[in-house]
Amino acid sequence: LNLDKADEFVANYKVAFDIDIPTLQAEVLVTRNLLKNKGLEIRLDNLKGQVKNDLTPNLHKLLQVAMGLPISSAGCERSFSAMRRLKTWLRNIRVQDRCSNLSLLYIENTLVKQKLSAEQVLSDILMLISGTSFSWSSAVLPKLLNNTTSPFGRNLSTDEATWISSLVPLGAAIGPFIFGYMADNIGRKLTLLSLGVPFLASHLILAFGEVVELYYAARFIIGLSVGGTFTIMPNYAGEIADKSVRGVLGSTLSVAVCGDKNGDTEKELIEIQSKMKEERKGTTFDIIKSKGLIKAFVISTGLLIIQQFTGISLILYYNQLIFQEIGASLPPEICSIIVGAVQFISSFTTPFIIDRLGRKITLMASAIGMIISEVPLGIYIYLKSEGMNMESVSFLPILALTVFILVYNSGFGPLPWIMLGEVFPSKVKVIASSVVSCISWSVSFLLTKYFESFLNFGLAQSFWLFACCCLLGLLFSKFYVVETKGKSLQEIQDILNN
Repeated sequence: LNLDKADEFVANYKVAFDIDIPTLQAEVLVTRNLLKNKGLEIRLDNLKGQVKNDLTPNLHKLLQVAMGLPISSAGCERSFSAMRRLKTWLRNIRVQDRCSNLSLLYIENTLVKQKLSAEQVLSDILMLISGTSFSWSSAVLPKLLNNTTSPFGRNLSTDEATWISSLVPLGAAIGPFIFGYMADNIGRKLTLLSLGVPFLASHLILAFGEVVELYYAARFIIGLSVGGTFTIMPNYAGEIADKSVRGVLGSTLSVAVCGDKNGDTEKELIEIQSKMKEERKGTTFDIIKSKGLIKAFVISTGLLIIQQFTGISLILYYNQLIFQEIGASLPPEICSIIVGAVQFISSFTTPFIIDRLGRKITLMASAIGMIISEVPLGIYIYLKSEGMNMESVSFLPILALTVFILVYNSGFGPLPWIMLGEVFPSKVKVIASSVVSCISWSVSFLLTKYFESFLNFGLAQSFWLFACCCLLGLLFSKFYVVETKGKSLQEIQDILNN
């Protein structure tokens, strides 16, 4: 640590507030002499033993703010690492400013362990609700199509069933613009918190509604919230996460960093927020003004469209009906549970895969895995429809879809959303993400709404079509997608503009 210019650092960047600079200078001098007399270097472990809140309050506070390290029991253990926020902000300013003014500290690969509070854990429910919104129709539609279990007192028509499923992606195509506008005006945190209101209202409607029109309204409202969540979350993660953990954080889409009743770190973010507000004044036209932005738009849009054409929407929304149609060896409900369990378990391995193999290799491996699973499944369905006895391989449908979910969840599931938060600069991040998300969810709506058309076209042919789209995804990832692993947001922009 270079403490010689600690006062200059505080004065220039105002990272630490309520710090008296003259007193800080005196405290630094005393601390330096104390360490020198003891023959100790000016290192973190030595400072932690010498800097006390009651003896050197200003230096103590500066160290807490700058590094987020608890130096006393009254430290900031419950705060999200201020060091991470400081590094994120510094990474997005000019290199010459960063080098000339970052005189207090330069920390690389420093691990700050934080205890998860109950509020942080509970905040993950936002993503949990979004996930259950997709699989809800798979479990509920068979009951709605059954007169004895339907709350409507009648059988649901196929057209009504597809509307109930497809209104979520339709709402999700509109939600990014509503909540994206809110995010730019009231902030990411308040917008994420506000998403809980429509989620709660819509699920109450589903719990007590007895007419199909109420179900339509509830599912559309859920879609609005899902669209907002999947637009803001990747961007927020990309903005606050260090490059070494950005892939891990994005692959889990966790919002634990959003909630903490302790407001100790609010002041630390003022300078970061001020810088980002300056950069956010972008418009839709800015996207077409730059070669890098055009390429970022093509990459993010291409990945998300290919993601939908892997067949994931139909599998998530209708997997019980698909298992009924192809005649799996196990009951459709059990097959659906197995697929869901595999998806859940694979989520724990996904973060480690993404940040070890990189984006491109993971996407390519995911595409190959989906091709390997969908082609044999299509062959199985085709041969069975032609009257061939398939009893000896009746396990194939559940095996194929399990493998599909596993490899999808390891690559083409989370990565397009992660890269959506990485490839755009702050000034157009929200508007660009809103447009890209709208396109993605619109494709999902069309695929989900016209599920019956896929049945008429043939399930075997549909899975072969999806496999061809996965092949396109393999080629797209190989020759057009840029590698963003371990790169700062500015470095990514430099690559895109090369």
